[in-house]
Amino acid sequence: MLESVCARKKYRTKTGREAVIMLVVYMISFIMLIAMVALLLFVTKKAYSRKWDE
Repeated sequence: MLESVCARKKYRTKTGREAVIMLVVYMISFIMLIAMVALLLFVTKKAYSRKWDE
């Protein structure tokens, strides 16, 4: 597993750029996940508060 990764890195010349792109993709997906969780919590809180108001 590790050997193939090292071999693959040697073949590619744009490893640094690809790593940066991957990092950006991971960051965006992570932010999206946090946003989804925050939205879900906000919606559930709103629903609960609406239940309490009634």
